[in-house]
Amino acid sequence: ARGNIIANISLDHEKTKQLKFQVVATDNGSEPRSTTVDIVVTVTDRNDESPLFEKDRYEFEVMENLPVNTTVNTVLAVDKDSGDNGMISYTILPKDNPFEIRHNGVIVTKDKLDREHREHYSLTIYAVDKGEPSLTGTTAVIITVGD
Repeated sequence: ARGNIIANISLDHEKTKQLKFQVVATDNGSEPRSTTVDIVVTVTDRNDESPLFEKDRYEFEVMENLPVNTTVNTVLAVDKDSGDNGMISYTILPKDNPFEIRHNGVIVTKDKLDREHREHYSLTIYAVDKGEPSLTGTTAVIITVGD
């Protein structure tokens, strides 16, 4: 004989990764017989969590005339999904700015900064997961160039 097992609640991989239970099948004979089987249900992850930054807005200061590749500071986003769904890459916009962001959220200078040329930079950092379809989180970053 065959049977179906149907979940009567919504399953969420972030809360329950695996369910274990037993199914007992008993026949209707004059001397009923039964058998027991162990069932393991693995809940697969769906890309249902967006990357979230620790803060909605970051403010940093960096001195002018420092060498290229100087670390400004770090932003961090977390995605509660697992596997590729939880892996994050960062992008910084607008593109025409003197900063870049590394894979680990570290913001570095890609050009020398001159306070007399420009004192403040207003940037948006995007954290994009590798799920299908991908989900995105954003944060604002204000960088002030010090003298």
